[in-house]
Amino acid sequence: MSRVTKLSQFTGQPDVERLIGFHVEACRKSGSVFPHGLFFGPPGLGKTTLAGVIAGELGVRLHYCHGASLREQEDIIGILRPVKAGDILFIDEVHAMPRSMLERLYTVLEDRVIDLVIGSNGYAVSRRVKLPEFTVLSATTSSGLVPKPFRDRCPVSVFFDFYSEDGLANAIRHMPGSDMFDDEAVRKIASVSRGTPRVAKSILDTALKSMTAFGKSPMDAVLEAMSVMGIRPDGLNRQDMKYLKTLCNIFSGGPAGLTSIATAIGEDKETVEYVIEPYLVRIGYVVRTSRGRILGSNFKGELQ
Repeated sequence: MSRVTKLSQFTGQPDVERLIGFHVEACRKSGSVFPHGLFFGPPGLGKTTLAGVIAGELGVRLHYCHGASLREQEDIIGILRPVKAGDILFIDEVHAMPRSMLERLYTVLEDRVIDLVIGSNGYAVSRRVKLPEFTVLSATTSSGLVPKPFRDRCPVSVFFDFYSEDGLANAIRHMPGSDMFDDEAVRKIASVSRGTPRVAKSILDTALKSMTAFGKSPMDAVLEAMSVMGIRPDGLNRQDMKYLKTLCNIFSGGPAGLTSIATAIGEDKETVEYVIEPYLVRIGYVVRTSRGRILGSNFKGELQ
């Protein structure tokens, strides 16, 4: 999703808009900092964008980091050092942090202090450092991997669902370059973007290149973008087709375990579980059961 900075431009998630709008207005009227929050849902739905929107609405600085980069105490100190009062620290994929480092953030969230361990080899001492009044916003594609004590310390809990076609078309209209496309072309992009703004933006950007480089009409440019990106009229892409063919032909429709499928299609388990499967499950092509993945009742066997 394009990096908008105003809540009025963040469209397609009405429940999220209402919740965040309430807290932004409350902060303005009370002069308080935004409460800590946890955003969760599939990738590409606007979690990072929303952090930027909150910072933009409140006129504060946004600091970004990825959970996988916070492996040691020094890493946490490094991201906290430049944070000033009122700022927002955004931790993407917070579940990727080692559990021991996540637990170090409990006091940051609850009391805005951090306990540092100084020294080693039997001479270590703990020192509590007071931090400024700031906000920690975290995002995850797997809320089940985030410890409950961490979730409990985030009073703003935001779930991102896939966009409706109407909601996604509206979101596309706020993306740079969308004014080059008529409503029919925008609707076409929305219909094949898996309910995901990130996918829609990729199609839009590719179609823009087709229009400017080859003089294509808006609809022809969208169709060409779909072709070169391997996106079918039903929104399935090459990864989806590889997954479905594997489950259908190699595993006879299932049940098949996540690890077995990932190995068969040459992807890591996280990509299969959090990137490929959510859309296939949503449209009823795949069902996750206690015995493994099976083909869903909506799957009609069209694998060409």
